[in-house]
Amino acid sequence: MARRPPASVSPTHATSSSQRGVDHCPSAQQKRLEYLERIVRSHAGPEMPLDLDTLRNLAEEADSRHSPSVTSHEDEVDKSITMQSLDGNVMHYSGEFSHWNFSMRIKDWLDQSVARHGQNETTKPSIVFDEYYRPDELRSPAGSLIPLSSLPPRSITDFLIHCFFQHAEANYSFVDRDWLCSQVDVVYENPMALSNRDIGTLSMIFTILAIGTQYAYLESIAEGKSTTAASDSKQFSEDAVGIQFYRKAAHLLPEVIAASSLESVQACLLMGVYTLPVDASGLAYIYLNLALKLAIQNGMHRKHPANDIDARIRETRNRVWWALYTIEQRVGIFHGRPISIASVDVDADLPSPPPGPTLSFRNPELLLTTIQLTQYLSKVAHTMSNLRTLPKSETSDCVKKLAQLQSELVKWWQGSGITALHHNEQPASGGFRPRMHLRLEYCMVRMFIGRIFILPQDGPLDIGNRSTPSSDTVSRSPRSTLVHDCAEAALSVIDACRVISRSVGLARASYTEFSSCRAALLVITTQCLTQNTDRFRQALRDGVVMLKDMSSGSQSWHSEASLIEAFERAIASMNTRHPGASGTAGSEESDYAKFKKWEQMMQKHPSAPESTTSIVASEDMAPLAGQGWRPTEAAWREDHLLMPSCTPFFGVDGNFASFPESLDELPSFLDTNFQGSL
Repeated sequence: MARRPPASVSPTHATSSSQRGVDHCPSAQQKRLEYLERIVRSHAGPEMPLDLDTLRNLAEEADSRHSPSVTSHEDEVDKSITMQSLDGNVMHYSGEFSHWNFSMRIKDWLDQSVARHGQNETTKPSIVFDEYYRPDELRSPAGSLIPLSSLPPRSITDFLIHCFFQHAEANYSFVDRDWLCSQVDVVYENPMALSNRDIGTLSMIFTILAIGTQYAYLESIAEGKSTTAASDSKQFSEDAVGIQFYRKAAHLLPEVIAASSLESVQACLLMGVYTLPVDASGLAYIYLNLALKLAIQNGMHRKHPANDIDARIRETRNRVWWALYTIEQRVGIFHGRPISIASVDVDADLPSPPPGPTLSFRNPELLLTTIQLTQYLSKVAHTMSNLRTLPKSETSDCVKKLAQLQSELVKWWQGSGITALHHNEQPASGGFRPRMHLRLEYCMVRMFIGRIFILPQDGPLDIGNRSTPSSDTVSRSPRSTLVHDCAEAALSVIDACRVISRSVGLARASYTEFSSCRAALLVITTQCLTQNTDRFRQALRDGVVMLKDMSSGSQSWHSEASLIEAFERAIASMNTRHPGASGTAGSEESDYAKFKKWEQMMQKHPSAPESTTSIVASEDMAPLAGQGWRPTEAAWREDHLLMPSCTPFFGVDGNFASFPESLDELPSFLDTNFQGSL
């Protein structure tokens, strides 16, 4: 019997033959493409990018699935995974098509065959072998590595644990708090009960204490007893204690890796969190990837196929996995690292709400929102990666795709009800900082989408040729829309940081707060070079001050802050030497500007007050329209040692070389370039 052609083929040909003339008009072709795209998305999923390579792969897969017969039972494959509970919180995981899974299928086959032939009268498996899952022979003797004498008094431990959960966890879930407190009780009250199985727990405790020292100063702010500026590095002498705690935890790292338990994953994750302010793109990224590999070894990235573990442990595994996954993804993407695990390989259950109020598990609403933001970020990064390989003639599709993702992100955020929660949240509540972090993470994704289009890919950089479209532009190209939204997101970040700073205080160890402020200032710097409005200049000044406060105590963050501060000084100098760039050339000088000039003249000539009258009189003449005011050569040799009048009042030495005349010279002046990534 002849096989009947698919039902979808005949109508398509009928339509194309009867409406050939209609389908060739541009509007009909556009609608046809839209309908086909919707059909593809319904089958491939909303996250699937529809670039040319992806469509080609989908078409080839569809062709390969077409066969003259229905798939037979013999063509099916076993897609089950192995998830076996071992001693403690250790899990043996093996993927669908691994050597181990294949050998276990053979074992099951033989067991069933022996049972059918009646050669095994017992219920025990007929195939018995020496099982081996962890290299215990490489581990140190019990008790030889347990540095309990290095722990502080119990009251200090309780305080630092409180600081960790109150300020450091934010919208993530790293540890079951009730479980942690019970383990601390054992450590202080019954240390003889500890064994090698507890190495991961001890490393975790020391790292939590180290993280607690990073946030302990926020307790003095909450109590209203902080009298020292956050930028005073002497205030944070507790960092030395935190380093000692960290070193104790790192000393146990080989044993932690060998144990490869849930606690091992948590210990490495927490080491990554502690080192984020120290070296986010290096040491912290390595710790996070180590935690990710240990989690994969325990099968935490997969949905557990059975109910053979405690519900509390299952929920802890899910929350720790998603916290680790989102942080590692953000750090990797923002610092230009390749993905460590593809999203298609992750099917772990999402965190679920606790059955009742408990300290152990907070409501996962914030973590779930962070997961969604990370998924948007991953889609954006995947789409951007296509820009590296596609020819220039095809990049417009990627730009449109990014604009579509940005629009979807904004609509999702506005419809999620999170914005209303931000307005209703009080700074005194424990959820204020976590919710502000969500806002910062949301703005970070928006900035990441648009900032690649701010700078020209070729040609000289100049102030006049990269103007950002104004907000009242009726119609923008996708590229201009992304740049405009990126700039608005940067300003929103500075506004959010101002709110945090004035209420609960910026956390100097918070990667979310520092990295978002830094990214925003980089974007705002570019806008000061194109628009140079008071709004952007004020945001740049405020942001640099806040960034310097957060960078105290971290050499890595101090280096990043100093670069942006150098940008700010360069822009301030160019504004001083070229007042026409700000759009105020030829206008009447304000009284405050005259006062600032008089103030600087007084600083240069403190012993000659009688000369100030002639100095001010000579300054009263406004410069000609279109001309920038320039001092004489002799005066400039003296003036370059002083801070420009528009430089903000924070610690800079003011001794910098003559600034470039044009923006083309700026990268060489700063000995850097604008193409660096976060």
